[in-house]
Amino acid sequence: QTGFYSPHADSSHLNYKGGVRYNYLTDKTDDREHIMQIQASFSKMIETFMGGVDLHINYFKPNTLTDSVGNTQVSLSPSVSKRSHDWRFTIGFEGLYDKQEVSRFYIYPRGLLEFTIIEKIMIPFIGVSGNLETNHYQKILGDNHFITPGLKVKNTNHKFSAFGGIKGSITPQIAFRADVTYSSVDDMFFFVNDSTAVYPNTTDTIQHTFSVAYDDVDRVQYHGELAFETQDIWHVKAGFNYYTYSLLKLEKPWHKPQYELSLDVSRRLKEKFLVRGE
Repeated sequence: QTGFYSPHADSSHLNYKGGVRYNYLTDKTDDREHIMQIQASFSKMIETFMGGVDLHINYFKPNTLTDSVGNTQVSLSPSVSKRSHDWRFTIGFEGLYDKQEVSRFYIYPRGLLEFTIIEKIMIPFIGVSGNLETNHYQKILGDNHFITPGLKVKNTNHKFSAFGGIKGSITPQIAFRADVTYSSVDDMFFFVNDSTAVYPNTTDTIQHTFSVAYDDVDRVQYHGELAFETQDIWHVKAGFNYYTYSLLKLEKPWHKPQYELSLDVSRRLKEKFLVRGE
């Protein structure tokens, strides 16, 4: 990968950055995937508003026993934002063209509003978003190493998400965040046992790999986190997620966690080294 960016510290100048990334994957069953990604961003202060636009061009080309169809995506995301001492907002959208076996066009909202009730202590926020989750081969293989070799998974359409919450500080060393997100999702995938898979170039059944099943889902995520920091030496963050699913066809949200707990700890040693564990 390689990239570039503008050195302007003044937002009244046109600021820009861009980059190109290429990734090649092959596995032990000789399934392969090429990924090419190009991105560029531009922003500039116009009077009292910050205007910006992001451009992304992605190309995913698998070469597996079950899939050789490329996936081209082009997205354009304009936005406008403004901030003051007590509040800030961002509003915009993403237009995305997705070409695989067929062509589709998606529009997703982008919005965020946060305002200060008590400075640095209590900051409520609300927002809306959406996105297309690209389920290319390397991503799925990273989610589950035990998938059926060459498994093809449809992209997941996060049509609409609305979130709201509050963040702030309890003390100068302790910060918190709590929020709730509702999402309406088409073609969410769930890992299920695959009893039909066979080894390449044989008739032997594998019998211990995973395929996927799909469903349209309404999901609610409850999220909380607590962070502790001391003079830029210790930093500790604990996180918690709880999920509820409303499914259309499947009996259960197979292999999706209902709870997630996380702990991230880092320690700076004599301003020379950073030791971190998660």
